[in-house]
Amino acid sequence: GDEVWAWFFATRTWKAEEATRRLGKLTGTVQGDGYPGYPKFTREQALDLAGCWGHARRKVLKAVKAKDPRAGQGMALIQGLYRVEKLARLRGLGPDDIVALRQERSAPLMGALETWAAEVAPSIVGGSPLGKAWTYLDNQWPRLQVFLTNGNVSITNDAAERGLRRITIGRKLWLFFQNDKNAEWAAKLASLMATARLHGANELEYITWLLREVARREWSAEAARCLLPDVWLASQQEHTQEGGSIEA
Repeated sequence: GDEVWAWFFATRTWKAEEATRRLGKLTGTVQGDGYPGYPKFTREQALDLAGCWGHARRKVLKAVKAKDPRAGQGMALIQGLYRVEKLARLRGLGPDDIVALRQERSAPLMGALETWAAEVAPSIVGGSPLGKAWTYLDNQWPRLQVFLTNGNVSITNDAAERGLRRITIGRKLWLFFQNDKNAEWAAKLASLMATARLHGANELEYITWLLREVARREWSAEAARCLLPDVWLASQQEHTQEGGSIEA
């Protein structure tokens, strides 16, 4: 949501029950890719489920790269959605103004995308790059529209995708965790590192400081709160300011 805190957890399977058990009771809006476990989870808790235009864009882009001439128009419209988001960032808009801008500029683009998808549908070959893109859009369409009416919802789930990128790359190197307990510890470490990155902290400096602090402190929930990246960053900034005032 705020894109400065990350939490990873390890599961044995891809079953929806795993996510339900670990996520617990939530409020607000859940945003994700096309994982089939989310619809049931959000429906049972009366949550909104927002889709990810980043996934849709990548699938349409594959069709463009495959030289399918029908994909060009769809890609241009999706790029238009992204330009609206860039404009909102440049203007520094709040949630309500973001919704107003999206209604003015993104909603017509969404209408054009729906028309384009209907026009190309009869000529699509199942399993082709454009066919896969069309299927994703068709399945996710209601969720892909949520961002139009909620200014707190991003157009993409890319923040989470970036956080998972190191896991995806790393597992090609480490391959196995040997047991579930080790996988859970890896998830906890990934949570800390991703949160540090999102806060703009130097990961190596932070983890070095953290290990030293853990070794010398008595454990408690309060102590754990004092070891999070935001607290460390605040202390680093305070030391820098104090150093500057002494030199002056």
